[in-house]
Formats: sequence, structure tokens, C-alpha cells
Amino acid sequence: MSQLHRISGTATTAPKADIVFVHGLGGDAFGYHWIDDDHFAMYLLDVCDHGVGSALLSVAALNVLKTQSLTDVDFREPDQVLTQLNQKFPMHQHNNLYFTIWYGVYNRRNRTIKHASGGHPPSFLLSADGSAAEYHVKEASPRPAYAPGKRRTA
Repeated sequence: MSQLHRISGTATTAPKADIVFVHGLGGDAFGYHWIDDDHFAMYLLDVCDHGVGSALLSVAALNVLKTQSLTDVDFREPDQVLTQLNQKFPMHQHNNLYFTIWYGVYNRRNRTIKHASGGHPPSFLLSADGSAAEYHVKEASPRPAYAPGKRRTA
């Protein structure tokens, strides 16, 4: 389902999200959860196309992230998460559907965000005054699910 999200909360309170259903059925998804006491995961993914197939693939990917069910992955390391998602969701096994994703981990202790993006648009940092600036990636990140085993540096 296409959704808009509004998130509020601080590092000491549980985040809250309001979900506003827009229209139609599709593969847009947003999720978040605490990995441990210091690390908070957040992710945004978009499955290509619309309809039931895209929605089901989106739910499957969200479930894998929320339950942290990828093997041999440290969910505090976004590059490991995207690499394993890439291997677990090959498009030829999902009716030629693929998804783009942004996955980030906030470290409450040192107040940093580590993130990786697979085919998703760039991140933006919002300042307290409401201004936004594009956040440039400085490390290698996996490509989207249609290019297994490939890495790029931005």
C-alpha cells in the first residue's frame, strides 16, 4: 500500500509513526526497530511495479529486516544487510521484481548514523531550522538486487 509516514520521538523516547494510506496497492515500505539498547535500525524500500506481487515482496523483505533473520549478518552494519538482502531476493525468483532500499543504523551512544543504499535516491540531512542538504555517501555500498556481487563507490 502506498503510505506517507510522519515520525516523531527522541533518542530517549520510543519513535512514533503516523501512517496515512494514500491509494492503491504497491511495494513502498518503511520500517524501524531497536537492534539493541544502543542501535536503532530504520529502512525505506520500494519494490518496482504495483499490485499484490509488489506488496508481497515488500512485506517479505520487511519481515526479514524486522526479525533480523538473515544469517551471518551484523544488523548494525548496513553494508552486510544489503549484501545479504541482495543474495536472498534475486529478481529472477520474484517474477522479475526488485526493490531499492535505504538502510540506516543510528548509534545512540556516539550519535552517528551508518547507512547504505541500494539503488535508492540520496539521503538528506534536515537541520533544526528545517533546511535540507544532500548527504553524500563516502563508502562502498551494494547495488540494487539486480546486480548480485557488484559493488560501487560513490
